[in-house]
Amino acid sequence: MMGKLISFIGMDGAGKTSLVNLLKKELEKKNYSVKIVYAGRGKSNILPIQLFGKIYRKSGGSESNVPIIGKNFERINMIHTVAAPIFAFDMFLRYLFIILPSQLKNNFVLTDRYSTDILLMNKVPGLLKQLLYSFFPKPNKVFYIYNTIKILHKRKPNHSIKDLKRQEKIFKKLLPKINAEKIKNDSLSKSVSKILRAI
Repeated sequence: MMGKLISFIGMDGAGKTSLVNLLKKELEKKNYSVKIVYAGRGKSNILPIQLFGKIYRKSGGSESNVPIIGKNFERINMIHTVAAPIFAFDMFLRYLFIILPSQLKNNFVLTDRYSTDILLMNKVPGLLKQLLYSFFPKPNKVFYIYNTIKILHKRKPNHSIKDLKRQEKIFKKLLPKINAEKIKNDSLSKSVSKILRAI
């Protein structure tokens, strides 16, 4: 029997990682077996993504949440577009080789981020992002963890307000389509209680 795949999505600073770790402990107290998988773009890669990152930075690029100014803008657009399928493929490999086998062994697989990370890619054509996103199986349940832009920026000051607003617009369009349950994370314990009731 397949375990439930439950994904936690949202912007940086919303508290997804802390929430997932606490939820795992609470579920294990109830004698469920639980596996946490980081399923976003930033780390835990199978492919040598960090190598691509070095090449990108040498070409004049910077992190997606930092505004790009100057003559390298067009080139950086192309670099992002070419890199998008590589990141998506790495994420799909993690689904095949980590998430799927974990579902066969556990009652719950909790993902910190998921394929929606593809839709958040900056400076990548929307149609390409939608195509890459379409290859991923849908989770049993999706929780959108959020807070105000002001609080998110306070928690992660290196993430620009401009990019947080960009991501917020993307999520507002996406959430009704994926039937995500919204959790405003002001208190980890209260948020976990809401999630436990929902699952």
